[in-house]
Amino acid sequence: MMKKITFYASFMLVGFSISNLSAQERCILSSPGTMFQKQSVKKAPAIKSVYHFGVGETSGREYLKQQDLLDGKGNFKSSGIFAEDGNKAADVRYTYDPATSVLQKKEVKYLGKNLKEVWWYASAERPSKKELRTKGDTLLGYTEFIYDEKGFPTEEVDYRGGTKTQRRIFEDTRDNNGLLTQNCHYVLDSLGNKVPGAFPLIVSEYDDKGMILQQTVYNNKEKRKMLSWVYYKYQLDNDYKIIKRSGFNEEQMEISREEITYTDSSIITTSFKSCGCAAKTSELLGSVELVFDAYGNTIRERYISNGNLDKVISRKFDEFGHQTEEMTTLSKDPNKLIKSRKIFEYVTETTAATAKPKK
Repeated sequence: MMKKITFYASFMLVGFSISNLSAQERCILSSPGTMFQKQSVKKAPAIKSVYHFGVGETSGREYLKQQDLLDGKGNFKSSGIFAEDGNKAADVRYTYDPATSVLQKKEVKYLGKNLKEVWWYASAERPSKKELRTKGDTLLGYTEFIYDEKGFPTEEVDYRGGTKTQRRIFEDTRDNNGLLTQNCHYVLDSLGNKVPGAFPLIVSEYDDKGMILQQTVYNNKEKRKMLSWVYYKYQLDNDYKIIKRSGFNEEQMEISREEITYTDSSIITTSFKSCGCAAKTSELLGSVELVFDAYGNTIRERYISNGNLDKVISRKFDEFGHQTEEMTTLSKDPNKLIKSRKIFEYVTETTAATAKPKK
């Protein structure tokens, strides 16, 4: 029988602590594919175009949803977005800094509408502004995206007709690893008043390797009322893999539990809700199974609740690591088992040359 090792809230054991775990072992829940990677993907040739296919909600037939054209550096040059009836719905154009190849601007023109979106970028992943304009370039409104010095979002501000209409505030603080230690999002109206709603403050504490120790939830950022407090215990196997995570309330009663099992190619996480009482009874909530290929890609996800299979997501990848297919099926919908399907086709320099007819 495999020996069980329990880590308590202090995460200290006789002889060693949880800091013995490698980054791969500690991040199993956030980056699980790294455990199963046995092969490295091949170096891919330059992609010239990507085709996105999907299943129409109305017709149930497969159709081309989007086509992307790329340059030799891997940057998108243009995209075409298509409606289910086959007609083009929008054109997308991209502009890059000629010296650095960093994305500067993306323009989306909607066909059949007097409307376009212009996105401006502070970096490749961070838009600084989104403008709504007419085709004649009249500005209708815009949204500003504001970040802190580390690139994390702090605020989004909407303007219409030159007037500020709404602000979405992200009062987040993070540790040196980028993990959220305080999280509170709320909305202000045009006068600066908070829009009514539930905007809780979540305070999280971690150990030096990123494992969550405890989490406190308050009703608002002023901490006027504590809604819940949970601390966590972990159980590991002899290979130092997490096999159980339990959450406890202030009375030290278990209120939640996740049990994790592993095979050579999968992880199954089963979730329970506990009564938080002396009786120690638990209710099975459901489970999630993740299956990986030799490259560490997630090729299948299975979701089960109340003993029933709810959803299956299946994916396929090529030897270059490109995703080629994704299909979602719902067992709750017997009349339409295939909820959605995506197919990606990549045209590279090699395949384009192969496809050329001989003279």
